[in-house]
Amino acid sequence: MNAPGAGQSQAAETFVKKLLAHLDECDVDRLQQALPLFQPHCRIVVNTQPFASPAAFLQTWLQAVVATQHTLTSLDYHVIPGTATLVCNAACKVRFDESGRDKMGGDAVLPAPAARTQPRARRWGTYYGLSLQLILDERVLAGDPAAAIAALNYTLVFRPDDTLMSI
Repeated sequence: MNAPGAGQSQAAETFVKKLLAHLDECDVDRLQQALPLFQPHCRIVVNTQPFASPAAFLQTWLQAVVATQHTLTSLDYHVIPGTATLVCNAACKVRFDESGRDKMGGDAVLPAPAARTQPRARRWGTYYGLSLQLILDERVLAGDPAAAIAALNYTLVFRPDDTLMSI
């Protein structure tokens, strides 16, 4: 028998995994599908760098961040009574493609050749530690992800010694 609130915990975990999957997306159109998850005036901070809007964040994420793989390791959330919001704290691991290629597979420094015959393999680095804090609309616990994110704080808390990345 499921404990009370088990469905809510599963809904919160599913939502966070969905957000992380969107951040791992390399296709422009599919990454833009993450935009409806954010409230229009959502507060977004990545490693102390604030973003003016969710669209600006996603555009920067697409253009300036190489391919990523996120893994959720733990999740804790608390409903704030009377506010219809919840605070969610997720501990994650993230690793970056260290092949020198951008999300589209093109060379990050050199212009793309005229014709690419096959996609190049990614070279995944060691996992970084990631702390992700979210303020979400309580509707997310009922499975409604539309405009659920009121605030997002994405902070790398551990940098492996053997990484090639400079963040």
